[in-house]
Amino acid sequence: MTYRANYPNDEVNGDITQIQAESIPDHDILLAGFPCQPFSQAGLKMGFDDETRGTLFFEIEKIIKAKNPRVLLLENVAHLKTHDQGRTLRTIINHLEMAGYKVSFKLLKARDFGVPQNRERIYM
Repeated sequence: MTYRANYPNDEVNGDITQIQAESIPDHDILLAGFPCQPFSQAGLKMGFDDETRGTLFFEIEKIIKAKNPRVLLLENVAHLKTHDQGRTLRTIINHLEMAGYKVSFKLLKARDFGVPQNRERIYM
């Protein structure tokens, strides 16, 4: 509903797990966040074992393999860096590198950019 309110002329195609990556329009830049609850310090920390939310990174991987955008920017909670003793982040980086991308990441705090909250996120 929020997307439709902001972009009334865009067609919403539905659940990303049900969309064929090849049907997504070509693009040079892919910006994506994937659900943070499975990787959050505050959550159950199920990671990739959370089959509903924890595996949505792999939907992003399908899109980049099909569309090969020049640049990716991915965002998630800071705890992704240390989740499962760092194995989760290593898995993500390995998958991105196998898809042909050079990967770097940085933890950024919203308050350092004028946002009135103390929220830290990892950007890759």
